[in-house]
Amino acid sequence: MTGPVPQPRKPVILSVDDDPAVSRAVARDLRRHYGERYRIVRAESGHDALQTLNELKLRGETVAVFVADYRMPQMSGIQFLEEAMDVYPMARRVLLTAYADTHAAIDAINIVDLDHYLLKPWDPPEEKLYPVLDALLEAWHATGDRAIPHTKVIGHRWSERSWEVRQFLARNQHSFRSFTADDPKGRQLLDAAGLADADVLGFSHGGAVAQQLAHDAPDRVAGLILAATSCGVGATPGNRQDILRSLESSLDDKPWPRPDPLGLLWQSMAVSSWSSIPFLGSIQAPTLVICGSRDSVVPPANSRVLARRIPHASRVTLTGRGHDLQRGESAKALARAVAKFSPARRAAERLAV
Repeated sequence: MTGPVPQPRKPVILSVDDDPAVSRAVARDLRRHYGERYRIVRAESGHDALQTLNELKLRGETVAVFVADYRMPQMSGIQFLEEAMDVYPMARRVLLTAYADTHAAIDAINIVDLDHYLLKPWDPPEEKLYPVLDALLEAWHATGDRAIPHTKVIGHRWSERSWEVRQFLARNQHSFRSFTADDPKGRQLLDAAGLADADVLGFSHGGAVAQQLAHDAPDRVAGLILAATSCGVGATPGNRQDILRSLESSLDDKPWPRPDPLGLLWQSMAVSSWSSIPFLGSIQAPTLVICGSRDSVVPPANSRVLARRIPHASRVTLTGRGHDLQRGESAKALARAVAKFSPARRAAERLAV
């Protein structure tokens, strides 16, 4: 079975002008000359345009040219272009100006690496608009951005869940690109999705991923929850038989889905030489460490080490619970502890007072 072949999308030309009449006129002239080869998108404020850019980025589309008015309220054309460059750095940049603004436009060449500025009015466009954009589009096609029209998977390099998603997509022959959360492209996509930060929960082996993420990308982790996990190398070992048994079934004797052997091998190899002890003291996120008092796979002594070494950590022991905190009454107890801890929840409660 073959997956669907992604259809090529037209590159976007984005125009931004707060005057509705001017905005429509620019879009009309652009569509008349470029509509067959490019998608013309218009916005009437810098903020709306940036939101549109983020949506385009998430869909894997490309932007070839920005055409922005200089004088706009709240966000000028130059300010818009400065922020737009972070999303689409290869797009060509054009500023629309009145005669009195030409000196500001010249200064903007140095501020935002402006490609061209156009004086209003640009009539006839065949002489004053199209030749300029033709040259910029030709240059963009020679060196410009390239779309990522397929699914994008963003995760930590050691994330088991991320690996499972990639394997699922590959088995079904679905096109995708993978990015790590700390890769510049991955960060850019997370920014476009509005995911500035989030609470991160790591269970068992996933706790290693969560600790590493809190260290590598501290601006992405609002709160850290470490459940039934350890520091890796240097941790108090668990009961070997219980560890092997936990791979086959949960402690309530209900079978887990069988782990993928290759995924389990890679995960085990990564964890076998990994330790968070060298950087635990540098984790700045508020942290909750949770363990079951009867956990024989990752003994409670490990949670004490984590809570003692992480600066802003608190510790909760779930009495009578074992390693499997993801099912039944144990999961309910875990959820209650996490709900009380969540920094986002506490912030909302403070605002509501």
